[in-house]
Amino acid sequence: IVLTQTCDTQEERDMAEQGSGMLLDGLEGFLADGGRG
Repeated sequence: IVLTQTCDTQEERDMAEQGSGMLLDGLEGFLADGGRG
């Protein structure tokens, strides 16, 4: 998976990075559970 996002400020970049990390952590948990939710 490749995520690309353009941000205008360092704060926006930090928030986007945090949100992407949360998204990927959730995906990792979902897949570790066999995709059963």
